[in-house]
Amino acid sequence: MKLLSGLVLIILGVFAAHLAPLAIAQNPASQQQATPTGSASYPELMKELTRPGDNHKLLGGIVGRWDFTGRHFSDDPKEKPF
Repeated sequence: MKLLSGLVLIILGVFAAHLAPLAIAQNPASQQQATPTGSASYPELMKELTRPGDNHKLLGGIVGRWDFTGRHFSDDPKEKPF
């Protein structure tokens, strides 16, 4: 009986040791702010990031209709692509 209770305590200890980092990671006090101090608020930041910029101008040269012909592969290796 002592062996069984000792084994249960060891198993619980190992289980708790593996869960402790998860519990610490979920602590809201240890999380960093999403935006640094002094920067724009989240909605303003999102507006800024969604505005068209230089990268959109680069992609402007390939605007148009694109046709693509490809093959789809099944999860079954015996089946032919379609």
